[in-house]
Amino acid sequence: MLRMRTLAALVEHSAGLKGGALLSAIHQFARHGDPYVQTLMKHILSTVAKPIFAMLHGWVYEGVLNDAHKYAAPPPLLLPPLPSPDEVAPRCCVGVG
Repeated sequence: MLRMRTLAALVEHSAGLKGGALLSAIHQFARHGDPYVQTLMKHILSTVAKPIFAMLHGWVYEGVLNDAHKYAAPPPLLLPPLPSPDEVAPRCCVGVG
């Protein structure tokens, strides 16, 4: 019964979290005073962390960020297009030469 209550509390506490935020939530539970809860949470933490550590390993050691779930990379920043050179040429120099 303790296992089910612990898992239910973890699910409630970590609803909507992913990536590092999810790992942090599980880690908080792993710091519990009950040795049974600590063992259960450490097992869950090691299982959940494997794909994230694999992604980090590829990024650090191979230079490839394979972030299919967008855990590490922010969404792309959409910038307005740059003006053409004609639009930024100083007006004082037009026709001089």
